[in-house]
Amino acid sequence: STILRVVGRQDPFTAEHAGRSAEVSEAISNAMGLDDDAIRTIATAAKLMNLGRASLPQELTTKPGKLEPEELATIRAAVRASAEMLQGVEFDGNVAETIRQVHERWDGEGEPRALKGEAILESARVVAVADAFTGMISARAHRPALSLYKAEEIISSLAGTSLDRKPVTALLFHLENGGGREDWADFAVSPTAAE
Repeated sequence: STILRVVGRQDPFTAEHAGRSAEVSEAISNAMGLDDDAIRTIATAAKLMNLGRASLPQELTTKPGKLEPEELATIRAAVRASAEMLQGVEFDGNVAETIRQVHERWDGEGEPRALKGEAILESARVVAVADAFTGMISARAHRPALSLYKAEEIISSLAGTSLDRKPVTALLFHLENGGGREDWADFAVSPTAAE
């Protein structure tokens, strides 16, 4: 928690992203019927995947306006840096490898190893859905939050290409039947507006 607060000081727009991603990850995991050990691994990976952002310049993480492709690539590389930072840390589950695989894609067009389908850890597939959805419905320096309905539409369109259908379906189920819309409605509030 202390480490995450330090990282949050670097970028107020992602200060709460870790906790929110973990919350969404847990909801997806529960809807999928995963066991407690898997859920703990997934939630821990979601919480820690942005540790590498601490090494990024604040001008980049809080830049208003559209990010250039190379800037987006730098921010995405911070996730792999998080995995490297955690490589030697002992967890009950495979947290570092889960983080390393978060940007792999179901269709094999992801990074860093172009893993495809079931070759990607299930934990990484769940975190990828939670991270994408949480990012969409949260305000950023360069854009406002998307509505829950728009984010649902986009996430649904990515199922079977970028994202695994199972966690996408579980997320949509939780939004519709598990109280997700009500629980996550406040994610759209900008951290600067909340101050």
